[in-house]
Amino acid sequence: MQLDYKNTVFLIVIARDTGHGTVDLDKDGKMVTTYPLNKFDHDSLIEGSFAAVKILVASGAKEIQSGVPQLPVLRPSSTDVNAPDVQQYLSQLKAAGLPIGKAPLFCAHQMGSCRLGNDKGAASVLNPEGESWEIKNLFVADASTFPTPSGVNPMITTESVSYLIAQNVVERLKQLAKPAAAAAFKSSSVAARL
Repeated sequence: MQLDYKNTVFLIVIARDTGHGTVDLDKDGKMVTTYPLNKFDHDSLIEGSFAAVKILVASGAKEIQSGVPQLPVLRPSSTDVNAPDVQQYLSQLKAAGLPIGKAPLFCAHQMGSCRLGNDKGAASVLNPEGESWEIKNLFVADASTFPTPSGVNPMITTESVSYLIAQNVVERLKQLAKPAAAAAFKSSSVAARL
């Protein structure tokens, strides 16, 4: 089995989602996430899965597993994506869909979930400096600060936004340190006089 890994390829399907979810706390204070997959996003992921299967078939794959547990392994009869066994498999994949809790779904490159903005509330979670509107001195510095998901992995943009927010954190720390330093100086002066 492990020797087969040298001949194994993994493809993932990434979709720029249009839906949204929530993060709440239950009665015990534990995090509960809810993310229902809307029809558009579901259909986009299925279409991407079709493309992935066809790429693997055309490449000469001997076995294809979709990741949907109720689907059998496809052992294509040829590299023809229009072959009856491949078309039947794609029909089975469409019928099975992506049942929540049974199909592997995950998120990569969270974007737009803690938006920066000028308007507190539904339009933004963070002020333009990257600080939470609700929790003082809580800063977020990653791709979640974007106004919307970009649909690609925006490494340079993420690093740039994070750098700018980090500079705001540095300035805040300097401001917070001034009164503390002054208080420490006064107390040491008093101690020296005693």
